[in-house]
Amino acid sequence: AILRPLQVLAEEWLALRAQGIPTPSIVAWPTAACGGDNTKGPVCLGTKDDGSQYAMWRWILDEFYNNPAYADIVYKVEVEDADGSSSEKKLLFLPSPVVPAYGNASFVGMLEANSGRNDVLVRSMWAMDNDFDHGAWSFFSSCQAPCPAPPPSTGGLSCPAGEHVDIVEAPGDNGSCDC
Repeated sequence: AILRPLQVLAEEWLALRAQGIPTPSIVAWPTAACGGDNTKGPVCLGTKDDGSQYAMWRWILDEFYNNPAYADIVYKVEVEDADGSSSEKKLLFLPSPVVPAYGNASFVGMLEANSGRNDVLVRSMWAMDNDFDHGAWSFFSSCQAPCPAPPPSTGGLSCPAGEHVDIVEAPGDNGSCDC
């Protein structure tokens, strides 16, 4: 249901780029969980030959990330390789609050290997309670502005009009007002 719209979006943005109109690049965020939750449990491994059991993450790699027609629209990041050199990798998010995604390092390694291409970087991304210390990302990140008052731990934080006290603790957060 979301796969053809992804292709259409990419095709339209590439057409705009061909006209000199800048567009964003695309990072896919497919699920890989087959039941269970996003911290553990089995991952879907179905191939194209499995029909309706074709895993969404595999379709993203097979039909989108590895398709030369979309090479210029997939978002890439510069990473430092083990030998100290750097290379570009296609960024792929997985909906999981833990690192490695789904608590499964071999699965993440398989995705990053991308059938021997070794050109994918997997990042876990979830809303809250992420494993930030180990590289998880969040799509709910507070916009924080310094407040002219003591941090909330002192009970004396007051925020400018239009802002409220940040009540969700975040790594390194010593009290702030949300935008």
